[in-house]
Amino acid sequence: MEIFPIQDHKFIIRLKEKYTKKKFVNYFKPQKGSYSESFVLSIYDCLIINSIDIKNEYDTYYSDEYDSIEEFLFLRYFVTEDVIRKICDDLQKKEFIGIFQDFRFNFKDENIISGAIYKFLNQLEK
Repeated sequence: MEIFPIQDHKFIIRLKEKYTKKKFVNYFKPQKGSYSESFVLSIYDCLIINSIDIKNEYDTYYSDEYDSIEEFLFLRYFVTEDVIRKICDDLQKKEFIGIFQDFRFNFKDENIISGAIYKFLNQLEK
């Protein structure tokens, strides 16, 4: 899993796959109805449900307009060439690349909360 800041409160996430809600929640095994379950579901919604699936958006709407997904990311979302290289190198079909807005979890800030969330999510990708 990789998260790259691209604009204020906007990020790109690269995951090994687009996880289903069931797989995402079951991996962390929160107690049903608990705060931890609602926390896991909130993170899932932020990263998967409310994000734009870049590969799908490109293939469905923009592949005729842009020569490559790299050009699409650069011109449509103003993603830097450095981030594009990191995202698109060895891009696999099963991978999920999404753009999401974060106002709740502060992924950009290097603080205890975002660090804990990042560590939490990295467990999923192992």
